[in-house]
Amino acid sequence: MPSKIRLVCLPLSQSSPFATCADASIAMTDNLAVSAQGFRRGANRVRKQMWWKDMKMRILIVVGVVILLVIIIVPIVGTSFHHTTVALLF
Repeated sequence: MPSKIRLVCLPLSQSSPFATCADASIAMTDNLAVSAQGFRRGANRVRKQMWWKDMKMRILIVVGVVILLVIIIVPIVGTSFHHTTVALLF
């Protein structure tokens, strides 16, 4: 990609001195519009990729927290349930 774009307009005929400059300007405008559209598509693609990556990470964190809570809560509930059934038998 060029770092600087320079538009030089030279009249080619006496009847229409600015026709060449206008044509060059229109061509540059069209190229800029195409480049902007490509950039917009690329930016949207990257945004969607990052959104999915973020969602995957959030899902993994929630699943990890749920597993951790199950690991902590199940032994506590199992132990208290075991003590309750033993107390009811006597």
